[in-house]
Amino acid sequence: MTLVFLGNSALRRVSKSVADVRAPAVRRLLEDLDKEVTNRPYSLLNVFENMHRAIAKPSLTKLLDNLVAKEELVSKTYGKAKIYYMNQNNLPVPSEEERLAIEEQIKTISAECTASEQELKSAEATLSGITTQISDADLDAALKQLDEEAATLEKKVETLDQPGRAPVSPGRKEALKGKFTKFRIADGMEKKPKAVLDLVGVETDEEAGVKALPTI
Repeated sequence: MTLVFLGNSALRRVSKSVADVRAPAVRRLLEDLDKEVTNRPYSLLNVFENMHRAIAKPSLTKLLDNLVAKEELVSKTYGKAKIYYMNQNNLPVPSEEERLAIEEQIKTISAECTASEQELKSAEATLSGITTQISDADLDAALKQLDEEAATLEKKVETLDQPGRAPVSPGRKEALKGKFTKFRIADGMEKKPKAVLDLVGVETDEEAGVKALPTI
């Protein structure tokens, strides 16, 4: 893998070296490169293809290495990858006005990136809320269950409201009222469960000697 960081000036030097051999191909390459931003990376394969394979890769590599020798380019090798890039010392130094303009562009782009990140976080939060909500199918199932429970209770109320039903005896009624009052009191007390059970007169299975049912 070989990457080439070239500006138009360096590529023109490549073209000059082969102008007498492949001038039309080089002109096409320069026309393409003039549309790009200078000092950008090009792989050896990109240059080879942009020249429509008019120059063999070995010859093109020699031309690039020749530009390195002339200090037009700089090359470094990382493992099997040979990297070419423009000699930054040969690039023009931007003026103070250009530097300030670039800094303003950086600030603008940074602000846009920050705004985009906030929008992304907001969208992710919205998506998370949607995905954690109960599904329509689960809502339908829960609604069906509640409807069935309501229907059961309505039948029970109808049974209790039947005219021929025997009324609850006064003693039974008073006992139920007293039990209900104890439950209400126990519900609002900050006591241990055992003390509350003793207050309302509830006997646990263990106290009553009821054995636990075997696990099926």
